[in-house]
Amino acid sequence: MNSQSQKKDLEIYTLGRFMVKRGDRVLTDDWQSSYRLWKLFQYLLTFRNNPKQPEEMLETLWPGHSTDNPKHVLRNQIYRLRRLLSNDNEPEKAVIVSAKGSYIINPDLDTFIDIEGFEKLVQEALRSQESDPDQALDLHCRAFDLYQGDYLPELPYESWTMNSRMYFLNLYLKNIMGLIKILRDKSRHEEAKEILLSALEKEPLEEDFHLQYLEILLMEGKNGQARTYYNKATSYLSRELGIRPSQKMEELNERIRRVPSEKLESQDLKGLQIKLSTKGSHGAFYCEPETFISLYRLEERRMERREQNSLLLFLDLELEDKKSNELERVMDDLKKMLLRSLRKGDVFCRWGLSQFLLLLSDTKEEKLDAVTGRLENQFSSDHPGIELNFQVYSESL
Repeated sequence: MNSQSQKKDLEIYTLGRFMVKRGDRVLTDDWQSSYRLWKLFQYLLTFRNNPKQPEEMLETLWPGHSTDNPKHVLRNQIYRLRRLLSNDNEPEKAVIVSAKGSYIINPDLDTFIDIEGFEKLVQEALRSQESDPDQALDLHCRAFDLYQGDYLPELPYESWTMNSRMYFLNLYLKNIMGLIKILRDKSRHEEAKEILLSALEKEPLEEDFHLQYLEILLMEGKNGQARTYYNKATSYLSRELGIRPSQKMEELNERIRRVPSEKLESQDLKGLQIKLSTKGSHGAFYCEPETFISLYRLEERRMERREQNSLLLFLDLELEDKKSNELERVMDDLKKMLLRSLRKGDVFCRWGLSQFLLLLSDTKEEKLDAVTGRLENQFSSDHPGIELNFQVYSESL
């Protein structure tokens, strides 16, 4: 247990598990057998700084309980709870005391409560983060060790625990982010990754933790691992939450895509050339729209220094039967036809639901009819009986 808890009258743990200790004796070993009494204690603990009146306590803890004398009923439960918590050696030190018509945990007891220790550590760490990073790091680490999970996880559906549970969870998230910032600033990447993986075991849906882990992989130059982790994380978040990657995730993915998977050494240049080479491949080059735009702009620059022309073609395909599955099948066939029918130096991409863009390099406009005629004939022979409105538009670069 945390050193702060040593030699206390009482130790109370609520983060990740509920446990009450007096010295070496665990009072909650068989807490389910006294479930109602311990639930009352958990309620008093939750509202220790805002005591509730007996009527409200009874209605919250045992809704529908009918009694003409709620104070008497509660007084009886408190009496039993005091006996459960009593110290035979110091009977005068009552754990539960009366206060303004209600009941509270005795503030005069020397009590360690994990949520109070956790809250104090995180707040002090955040305050000293800029002025004394080493002290902040120590405080963040101690808070990290103290947070073992959700507040009172044994009562997941009790509405009166929700606010406290969310408060300490948000405090935990702030603690992790502050801790990772310091470790990154100190280039202690392995420790930061261990912290994040441990945090993700508790909160696997926290996107900021995934983002931080990816950032560290990029800082280490482990771009291949970053690609793999990104795909795994986004697939998990999509499966569990049914959402697309956030803008932050997509921006980070763009950074990952721009960086090679491996660091290039000078002696690896020949190997890289072999890896990049397309020698031996046949047909046109198919790419995504973003790549097509870059290649188009490059071709446009090349044409400024050469007399030869390149043509931009727009293919718009319409099916009489516009069922999506039929359209996809025909578009896939058209893509395969373009791959084998166009030249090796030509580039094309799918631009829309039923459209392709083609960039034909070193092609004169007078040859356009021959090109489009060949494509139309080939497509018609592959798809007899399907009526298509097949139009081609062109613009010289």
